[in-house]
Amino acid sequence: MRKNPTPPVMTSEVMKKVERQVLQIAQKPTTVLLLGETGVGKNVIAEEILKNSARSCKIFLTLNCATISEELIESVLFGYVKGAYTGATEGRSGFFEDAHEGTLFIDEVGELSPKMQMKVLRVLDNGEFTRMGSTMTQRADVRVIAATNRDLEKLVAEGRFRLDLYFRLNIFPIHIPPLRDRRDEIPELVKTFIDEINETFKKEKASFTPVEGITEDARKYLQSEEHYWLGNVRELRNKVESAMVRTTGTGNELKRTDFHVAVAGSQDLSETLFERFISEKGISREDIRDAYAKHSKGGGGRGSNNPLALERTVSALLSQELTVAGLSAMETPKRTEMGYVGIGSIDYFVRVLSEPLFGETYTTVKFMELAIKTVEQQDNDSVDDAAERENANDPL
Repeated sequence: MRKNPTPPVMTSEVMKKVERQVLQIAQKPTTVLLLGETGVGKNVIAEEILKNSARSCKIFLTLNCATISEELIESVLFGYVKGAYTGATEGRSGFFEDAHEGTLFIDEVGELSPKMQMKVLRVLDNGEFTRMGSTMTQRADVRVIAATNRDLEKLVAEGRFRLDLYFRLNIFPIHIPPLRDRRDEIPELVKTFIDEINETFKKEKASFTPVEGITEDARKYLQSEEHYWLGNVRELRNKVESAMVRTTGTGNELKRTDFHVAVAGSQDLSETLFERFISEKGISREDIRDAYAKHSKGGGGRGSNNPLALERTVSALLSQELTVAGLSAMETPKRTEMGYVGIGSIDYFVRVLSEPLFGETYTTVKFMELAIKTVEQQDNDSVDDAAERENANDPL
């Protein structure tokens, strides 16, 4: 656990619900499953659970399954004995053994291989494990908090995640909402990050003038719909640090202009992901235009004034209606209290677009926004072209 970790910001209604869940489960030894997009702060919530638990003074270890190779993860989790493999000149304990009577935070649990899933299930069921190269069973009393940005139910349906392990992990799930659904927390988050970064710069004895806050104009800018916050809270912190490093102002507050360079890449990234998606999946701009025209016939306005037509458009694009290669028509995106789910939504975009270069979740909602932007731009271009032709034919 980090030394004196900063408490999470939980002032919005959606995060107050998370806080209530944390307090409800913290004192119980039950396994907890944290769900949410990359960068929402699952590790911070795990630390908050620990802080309010009976094991708060015990050891807390963190393992990110996505950063450890398949060859190494077994030895890291369960340890090994001398001679277990070439180069094992001495035995070593693993995380489960080291975390005895404490808490183990397993991040990106959806990345575990079937073999490791079975071994983790054994520990969760009866506390038993065996070091690599040994036949002796050991026991450990460990409270497990797991986290993932993957749709585990979908992985189970695809045969990539054990159903019994899913049930064992999903005893008490906590969904952490994305930053775009709690924009009212941005000012307090920014203040928290400014204080942390000021302290870091101070410890490093860097030559700088401490920042005290941001201007009202900058606050409105960061909270605006202009920013989709693909990287969530992690992205916001990086933007704040970048603005603090780049600022050339003479005052002690960050101004809107200090964030221009820092935030400019967000929309560009969204555009890039959108272009890449339609290119890889063979969706042409004509497909988008035709689908939207078809689903707009029922009226309701154009663009953002006709969200139903837009939703149907994307559902069509992501189903066999347009025979898009590689996509299934089993399910089309649908709205739920957790956003849009289904084929083409969070889990699908993670697998299609979240390669190491991006590493962020790209949701159906953003696809819809960019799709309609494309349609409207084409409509505007068509009107302009028609006007030019009319002017060219006008003898006057």
